[in-house]
Amino acid sequence: KQYVMAPVIDMINHDSSSENRVSYEALQAAFAVTLAQPVPQGQQLFISYGERSNDQLLQYYGFVETNNRHDVYEIVDFPQRILKALPPPTQPAD
Repeated sequence: KQYVMAPVIDMINHDSSSENRVSYEALQAAFAVTLAQPVPQGQQLFISYGERSNDQLLQYYGFVETNNRHDVYEIVDFPQRILKALPPPTQPAD
């Protein structure tokens, strides 16, 4: 897999629900956008940048998507991390 800057195509905005696809047509040495359904004149065309969480979208593209179905929340072993961060208990003086 390779990543490239593709003038004009990189101006198409992301929508994770988009079924439109971008491909490279080697015989024509050109990129192609294939539409899943017609786009009415004057309406914006979208493609999906892939199944990306909002963290990934923000890091790589500089935006987040409202109601992103690919967003994830990682819940780590929070109580254990807190306990490890606390100083060890002190022993009572005799």
